[in-house]
Amino acid sequence: MRSLNATSNASATRSSVARLTFFSPASIATSMRRLTPDFSARAVWLRSAQLRKRRTFWLTCCNTAGRGEFSLCMVVLTSNRCALYCPIRDHFQGAQPLIRRIVIYSRSQESGADMKSISRLPRISKAEAVLILITMLWGGTFLLVQHALTVSGPMLFVGLRFAAAALIVALFSMKVLRGLTFLELKAGVFIGTAIMLGYGLQTIGLQTIPSSQSAFITALYVPCVPLLQWLVLGRRPGLMPTLGILLAFTGLMLISGPQGASLQLNSGEIVTLISAVAIAAEIIMISAYAGKVDVRRVTVVQLATASALAFLMIVPTQERLPDFSWLLVLSAVGLGAMSAIIQIAMNWAQKSVSPTRATVIYAGEPVWAGIVGRLAGERLPGIALLGAALIVAGVIVSEMKRRSAPGEHSLAEEDGIRKAE
Repeated sequence: MRSLNATSNASATRSSVARLTFFSPASIATSMRRLTPDFSARAVWLRSAQLRKRRTFWLTCCNTAGRGEFSLCMVVLTSNRCALYCPIRDHFQGAQPLIRRIVIYSRSQESGADMKSISRLPRISKAEAVLILITMLWGGTFLLVQHALTVSGPMLFVGLRFAAAALIVALFSMKVLRGLTFLELKAGVFIGTAIMLGYGLQTIGLQTIPSSQSAFITALYVPCVPLLQWLVLGRRPGLMPTLGILLAFTGLMLISGPQGASLQLNSGEIVTLISAVAIAAEIIMISAYAGKVDVRRVTVVQLATASALAFLMIVPTQERLPDFSWLLVLSAVGLGAMSAIIQIAMNWAQKSVSPTRATVIYAGEPVWAGIVGRLAGERLPGIALLGAALIVAGVIVSEMKRRSAPGEHSLAEEDGIRKAE
């Protein structure tokens, strides 16, 4: 069903979707038949972004009982009422607020379609579906990296992996690379540095801990997002993020085994924990630059930066160069292609998906890694599984019903309605 394009006659202050009460389609239809029997309008779907930015909309409606004249109908959303004003009938107002459904719908006289109540609207956008898919791919890379480390050092492998990824993206972006701007270069370097630290330290950690354990510790980057925003941007985390951090920290101690209770993490767990902080910084920077830069140009720069920095780290770490191996080549090319897909998808999807919602989706990554690891024969002890569950719970709790600082939006605000195509 095609939707009408809604445009605002004036900007309004940002409003909280969670506090608005809306009408069901049936109640709108009843009011319309009672107050203006000759009134007809097509289906209108309002995006959550529109609701946050303004509370007044214009939509096309027509007087089918008259001469078929078209006019504009103004929709005003307030804290507890949805009022419709049409010049055909001066006073057209909804009677009573009912259940929350961000839909304004009436019987279409032109199509002859009957009014149908829509009980639940889809909540997963295309961008969110893409993030879910790359989360599955991302979870499967842990075991592949661990096998590749049997024939290569960590920094060399990370360098080869992202060099392959940068080359793949560059081959399909030759025309757009000519328009590279300083902002895109700066964004790519910053994000690429975070990628190198995140993936490089994570790869070092995989030399001493199982891939499943690494995945769950890496998932701590989700509660790290509000922590970094507090430390860097001064945005204090609320109750739910704080509770999520405590749950995730408890899970970290359990997944680390007996020594975790005394905060004695081994070297692999420590570097993996640091990598989680770097990945959190990557997520924040991607969202900060998304929408301001060209996705492919920034992706090429950030992948090339991550590769170059990883190669440079071979010297201070005194990493031994391995002999030629087809396993190393195929692993680097395969994971490079996956990295290219993942980075392009993240940069594209996070134009419309907020950091909070994206990180909740990314919470599924360690679950997929655990499934792949178990299929490969890895077995975490019961106490570690409990810790893994607490980490995932902390990830979700830290983002749900979060009251954000100005400039951010809670999950309740972002669970809006998508336009019908």
